[in-house]
Amino acid sequence: MKQATKKKTKKRGKTGKRELLWTIFAAVFFAAVCIGYFGLVNGWYDGLLHPEPYLEYGSDTSNSYDPDFTHPDTKNNLDLAAFAEEVWDHRWGYVWGTFGYVLTEERLQMKLDQYPEVGEYEDFIRANWLDRRTTDCAGLVKAYCWYDPAENDIGYCVNGVPDCGTEELFAAAEKKGRLGGVFRRIPEVPGLLVYAPGHVGVYIGDGYVIEAHSTEVGVVKTKLSQRHFRYWFECPYIEYISE
Repeated sequence: MKQATKKKTKKRGKTGKRELLWTIFAAVFFAAVCIGYFGLVNGWYDGLLHPEPYLEYGSDTSNSYDPDFTHPDTKNNLDLAAFAEEVWDHRWGYVWGTFGYVLTEERLQMKLDQYPEVGEYEDFIRANWLDRRTTDCAGLVKAYCWYDPAENDIGYCVNGVPDCGTEELFAAAEKKGRLGGVFRRIPEVPGLLVYAPGHVGVYIGDGYVIEAHSTEVGVVKTKLSQRHFRYWFECPYIEYISE
């Protein structure tokens, strides 16, 4: 009788261990599924899937530009995309607080005084962007909004558009949505803006974005799927048309 009891106890112990292992396995599997799902939704895998970010540079470093607008008499999404492509093609540089003017010594000193952080990159800016057109991320959008096609010149706070930053642009937008998944789903509308806290870019279609990236990179073309943008939105200061 004692021997039979020991066998039952031993068998019950094996069954308990097996059940525990299955429970652990199920918990790990469930956790992996959850992490996988939320990783796809929030784009956590971008760095793993795309270890080498796509950065395409323009080829013309001259300060002249002449964007090919569809409707030059209005401010609209198609011409914003065209303007961004022209800026990219002419390879504008990046300096915080600028929006398309040629970076003269006087303007650089003004930005150094206005934004002490710019001083961290002063040597690089002098070597690469001085006497070139420069912008920051929000400045790229403002440059189009303030651009006068007839004069081929950029004004300041004209056309009813204030000197606003990235957060103000996003907050003022009435139509916006979240970018989801690794492939960053977005309405296929050239001239939409894409946003992450502190940064904005111009979507030009077919999965590509033009953005004033950073001081050491300048204005480049990137793949939306590889970037950290979280929302798309319509620029509040232009109209959205299809053709």
